[in-house]
Amino acid sequence: MKIRSTITISVYAAVAAMSLYTPMARANMAMLAPLRTRLKILLDRHDISDAQYTQIVTVLVTNDEILDVSMKDHDDHATRPTLSNELVLIFLEWINEELTGNRLVQDTADLIINLFTLYLPPGIEAVNTSSTPNGAASASYTSNGVVQFLANSNFAPSSGIYNGIWGYEIGVREYALQCNAAGLNILDVTDTNNIVKVQTIPMPGGNPWRDVATYSHYAYVAAQAGGNAWVIDLEQLSSSTPQGTDDNPITEDYIKDIGYLNLGHTVNVDKGLLFLNSAGGSAGCKILDLQSDPMSPSVLVDKTETYGGRDCHDSYVQTIGNSDILVSSDGYYKNWRIFDITNIRTSNPPISYLGVTPLLTTRVYAHQSVMSEDGNTLFVFEEFNDFDIGIYNIQNLASPTLIRKFQWSDDGTMNAIVHNGYVRGDQLIVAYYEAGLRVFDISNVNSGITEVGKLETYRDPDGDGVFNNQIQSKYNGAWNVYVGSTSGKVLISDTISGTFVVTINPNPLPPSAPTLSPTQAPTLSPTQVPSVSPTSPPTVSPTQAPTLSPTSPPDVFPTLTPTVSPTQAPTVSPTSPPEVSPTSTPTMPPTSTPAVSPTLAPIVTCTQLSNTRFLFKIKKSQGGVTKYMGKSCNWLTKQSLKKAENICKKKIRCNGQFGVVWNVCPQTCDSCLSCDQNPKALFYLRTKKKKNKDIIKRCKWLGKQSPKDIETICQTEQSPSCYGTAKEICPKTCSVVTSCGQFVENNDSKIFK
Repeated sequence: MKIRSTITISVYAAVAAMSLYTPMARANMAMLAPLRTRLKILLDRHDISDAQYTQIVTVLVTNDEILDVSMKDHDDHATRPTLSNELVLIFLEWINEELTGNRLVQDTADLIINLFTLYLPPGIEAVNTSSTPNGAASASYTSNGVVQFLANSNFAPSSGIYNGIWGYEIGVREYALQCNAAGLNILDVTDTNNIVKVQTIPMPGGNPWRDVATYSHYAYVAAQAGGNAWVIDLEQLSSSTPQGTDDNPITEDYIKDIGYLNLGHTVNVDKGLLFLNSAGGSAGCKILDLQSDPMSPSVLVDKTETYGGRDCHDSYVQTIGNSDILVSSDGYYKNWRIFDITNIRTSNPPISYLGVTPLLTTRVYAHQSVMSEDGNTLFVFEEFNDFDIGIYNIQNLASPTLIRKFQWSDDGTMNAIVHNGYVRGDQLIVAYYEAGLRVFDISNVNSGITEVGKLETYRDPDGDGVFNNQIQSKYNGAWNVYVGSTSGKVLISDTISGTFVVTINPNPLPPSAPTLSPTQAPTLSPTQVPSVSPTSPPTVSPTQAPTLSPTSPPDVFPTLTPTVSPTQAPTVSPTSPPEVSPTSTPTMPPTSTPAVSPTLAPIVTCTQLSNTRFLFKIKKSQGGVTKYMGKSCNWLTKQSLKKAENICKKKIRCNGQFGVVWNVCPQTCDSCLSCDQNPKALFYLRTKKKKNKDIIKRCKWLGKQSPKDIETICQTEQSPSCYGTAKEICPKTCSVVTSCGQFVENNDSKIFK
């Protein structure tokens, strides 16, 4: 068993020597709550001890400005001083000591590193980067590409920034629900030649954070900075004839303040559920039921943190197969957590933790996410301007894998920050702050990303071709987009210039392949192909290839790929790395060893949460009542090595409340790799229909079945129980479908690999 170590001290010693001569520039944005507040949350949650809290605030960081500063306004996040290089090294060494002594878990250590910007300087950190493709999207369009501008309404330029936006349709009329610091503004956008603000519903707070979404004919608005959550019944809006400016059709009895002070940093509505996303680190998402009483929603989940959640800066829900899947964007924790909420109204627990994106080693703020329509791909947006947009393969929800990272087309020369995005068909439609609206072709994410359109909402809001504002890597510009209109209209909220309405055309078709023969007969070619090759080169090149192979190699390679694979490997290596890892071990070792060891051991496919619990013991009382006892991963890391190994190998059962330790605590059990297999593990085989009883078997039993039966069993895609399918639990025995290779028990290892 191995416990992942965060810090390689020798590396930091080298950096310390270098830092005496080289200034270190670290972006240190004061995002949301002050650091002292975040530390107190960790203390209240028992993620750090009183002694650790005191060590950080009185010894490691003695500057109150670093600990207590918060965002002054939305334009300028960069208000917190940075620690000196020497203090960074001391801080990191202390974290390493706490990890080694099992007084701090990895999840908390990674959070503290991100909060205090404890990262290596550029040049050193680059050694630890992966080979994942990462770069600006290509672009070749002219003007606005696929984007067609329709209208803009800057109706309240002096009322604070514009923020959240949504759409609502009733009858033949279309409305934009535009939030700003004043409250909720309702704009009739049916006729884009005459956008009319029919009502402003004033609300306290909301500068700079207010958001809105709809369920049926109800709008749900929530805010921070002193703002509550509100419900507005939209039935009184006209469905036919237009209403006039500030006609105020919605009366007070259709508007209700439902409380939940400062819980609405962002809002999400889906599956008849309201998600209030706090982003503050103390509550996660609060989930309310809208179906029974939309004007007075009831709480289903008070805090997603209870079930393995974290910051919940934003949330996204989509149905995949027969399951409703929730993705929580967890802010300073640097990753996106995935939950099953299918039976949230009936099950206990109401939601179940499925997986998390692998931890990223750079400073990242996990801001928002959205899925492709087929549910196979997750697009994530990070707001610390590190990589902007990431793409994950989530066909295995328990183990997302990073495909690529990318940025808008001019990111190499103008570094804009990304905010939010949504998918419609094969397009990713993104609010990119100072870069305005950007549209990307996502039809083939494995081969690359192409930018196909834009609208300069911030730099050129009046569309005259003159940039009134410049990109300065700040948080002004396109904030959010709404893409759900049945008419095809897309709504954009710009923090400075208000509401924009556009339509977006389909992606342009790729260039057609050239024809193999000329469209006209060549005038200089011979009328017949000579039966014998000419003794000297022709004075004019023929327009068609000769029917006989040339006697010497051609000067130019053919433009078409041969239909038969070559019999020998090419003599020249490809100019770019392949998208997929090779299927066999390379015959040559790497040409050089990295000059500096990476600071973080790589997490291949998993992260564990310190407070997630596994089934530890089953007890039956004298009355026949079965009691299930759970233990946390944090508890497991504090056990002796021998005891922890024994628990990881033998505690193989689960129930609806507690999972299997091998899956719940993969870092401690050293079971992160997708092909890891415990021969004693249990998997779901089938359900007896008459008794409605799930049949559970061991991987060891599976290995004794016939090859044909193994292949059939390993084809099972879903499990209705807490035990996974055969191919998930026994990937090596199921090598016929997992490509993990034949399982062999390794007696030299205490944990079976």
